[in-house]
Amino acid sequence: MRRALFVGSLGLTVALVGCQWVAGFEDFEEGSAGAAGAAGASPPDGGGAAGSAGAGGGVSGSGGVSGSAGAPPSCLTATHAANPMRGPKLIPQQRQDGSCFFMDETEVTVEQYDAFLQSPPPTPTDACAWKGVGIPDGGAGSNPFARPPSCLSGQPVESPDAPVSCVDWCDAYYFCQWAGKTLCGDHASGFKDPTQSDWYGVCSANGARRYPYSRSTLDVEACNTYQNGTSGCANQPTSTCSRVDAKSLSRCATESHVYDLVGNVAEWTGATCSTTGESGLCNVRGGSYVSDTDPSCESNSSRQRKTAEVYIGFRCCAPSTGWQP
Repeated sequence: MRRALFVGSLGLTVALVGCQWVAGFEDFEEGSAGAAGAAGASPPDGGGAAGSAGAGGGVSGSGGVSGSAGAPPSCLTATHAANPMRGPKLIPQQRQDGSCFFMDETEVTVEQYDAFLQSPPPTPTDACAWKGVGIPDGGAGSNPFARPPSCLSGQPVESPDAPVSCVDWCDAYYFCQWAGKTLCGDHASGFKDPTQSDWYGVCSANGARRYPYSRSTLDVEACNTYQNGTSGCANQPTSTCSRVDAKSLSRCATESHVYDLVGNVAEWTGATCSTTGESGLCNVRGGSYVSDTDPSCESNSSRQRKTAEVYIGFRCCAPSTGWQP
């Protein structure tokens, strides 16, 4: 018998005999008694002891990654240094190699981005120097991160809880920096490899699922995608189909309760862009409510760094800084 248990935000810690850590899950398989596992690597508070021999019917026991008695570290107790008052709530995640990081529970909302705009703007540098202060990319005033009115024109009235859109890659990058976070790890060519893309790893349960809510079956009503009969653009004009509030579609979630990775707005990521400057091509993931392709965790496209569209937004991630006792 084979079953998988994701280490998510529900806070349930399970100790089972004869288990093997695979891709952020625990893998169980019938078989003969397993051999004792090796000792785990040294964590912040001391190394894990060698794992005990597997019981009859189990696979070989593996050593602990950290903590006591060979147990892997629980990302549920991991810590981060991000500002908890800026942007969405962070949800702990675990990579295939057992390391921890955090991902925003939702896409950044209009209200959260407006709070960023009300703070003193940073000076864009390096690949974003083209957004220099006083050249506001079509926005109002002197804030280079103001959203261009030309993008917002003609759109339905925004809800403060809807995901922010009409933001370019640099807007997303500097918001995440302001919040003490980063754009989520991704890879231009390895976008379907959970060892290279944190974004894909969370969406797909480290490669086990095609959709955040299902291993392989598309549910057109689960997320705010093109095919959604209520909010998508397939059955209504683009002037009336729109973003929905973050976290309002409860089925559009991973097992760790990260919402809207597919649909609503496509998301800028932290993958290395093709070149520096405003014309560099940067990754956009997850599809959107105007996308007419199969929206899944594998959805990937590229846009110029300067692109600001009503169907593109973002979320942030944060590294783990340790564990709580």
